[in-house]
Amino acid sequence: SLHDALPILVATALLTLLDVWHISSRVAEGWAARSFADLARHADDQVAALLGRVRGTAELGAANPDGSAPIEGDGLGHPALSVMRQLVELTPDLYSLYYAHADGSFLQVLRVPGRGTLNLGVAIPADCHLVVRTIAAAPGTGLRSQRLSFFGQAGVRLGQSPPSEASYDPRSRPWYRQALAADAVALTAP
Repeated sequence: SLHDALPILVATALLTLLDVWHISSRVAEGWAARSFADLARHADDQVAALLGRVRGTAELGAANPDGSAPIEGDGLGHPALSVMRQLVELTPDLYSLYYAHADGSFLQVLRVPGRGTLNLGVAIPADCHLVVRTIAAAPGTGLRSQRLSFFGQAGVRLGQSPPSEASYDPRSRPWYRQALAADAVALTAP
């Protein structure tokens, strides 16, 4: 009778639905895993491409023999500065490029982010595009002074900070020790 067969029909329908749900879940999990793997590979490729461009730019800077010239005064006459500025301006993924010497002197070109702030301890002009940070060591004294020079679009000089005692010492930074140990370009987190 239909009354006796109804529980069997309901049970069969439930088992069939459970089987369909189980198969669908496995298919969905497989699709999700493949999609995630594809997205992860794509993200890895993008990061590798980004770091490759930045590394290539840093290697160009490191290969520049002018980088070993003494860093003196405000650093604006340093022979590597022009190339450094061009590399930072032409490489949007590069925030900063710098040379650090064993005497604690330091020449850095920084891109000013869109919001126009950097943690350098001084006010930055509103239309500043690049900052040249120079730490010069006075020979034989161990004293070091810092000066910041501010540049707008097209290299227009907007101003300069007065010399101040340099509290920043690149020789104490992990990237400096990493580069010395590797004797090569070192990429670090921003």
